[in-house]
Amino acid sequence: MFLRLLRLFITSLKYRCDFSETQIKKGFVSSLFNKKQKDYFIQIKKVELGKQLENTKAAIERAKREQLESFDEWKIEYEKRKLEISQNHSSWQPQYKEKLNELEELSIKRKAAIQSRLNNDIPILEQNMLDVKTAIARVSNESLKELITNDNADKIFSVSVKNDDTDEKSSTILRKIFR
Repeated sequence: MFLRLLRLFITSLKYRCDFSETQIKKGFVSSLFNKKQKDYFIQIKKVELGKQLENTKAAIERAKREQLESFDEWKIEYEKRKLEISQNHSSWQPQYKEKLNELEELSIKRKAAIQSRLNNDIPILEQNMLDVKTAIARVSNESLKELITNDNADKIFSVSVKNDDTDEKSSTILRKIFR
C-alpha cells in the first residue's frame, strides 16, 4: 500500500501536467476515473466473461453430444477422415490444407469432449458456467481497483491519449501505478 502511494506521489510530481488537469476534469487521469470510462471497463469485462461463458457452454454441449467412448475410437475416425480428404483433394490444392486444418481443429475439440466424458467433467463445467454468470452479474458493482487487474491492464491502457507534451507516456505510467 505504501509503495503504491509513494509511486503515485512520485508520478504526480514527474507528470504534473496530467495530474493538474484532473482538477479541471481534463487529461488522461481524469478520463480514467470518469463514469463513462468505468462503464467502458465494465463492458470490456462483460465481453470477456461472455466469451468465457460461450466457450464453457460449447464445451458442455460437445461433451454431451460426443458418441465415442475412447480415444482409440476417435483415432480410427480421424484416420478415416484424413484418408477421405487425401482421396478427394490433391496435396497441392489449397482446399487440401484447409480441410486438414479443419480436421485438426475438430480433433482438438473432439479429444477434449471425450476427455470430459471420461473424467465426468460435465458437472464441473456446469459449475464453472454458473460461476461465470455470477461474475457477469457482479461486475457492474465492482470498483476500478477490481476492474483493472494485472491481466487486463495492458488492454485497458492501450488507448493512447494525446496531451500537449506527454503523448503516450501517461498510459505507460498509469499502467505501472496500478500494478
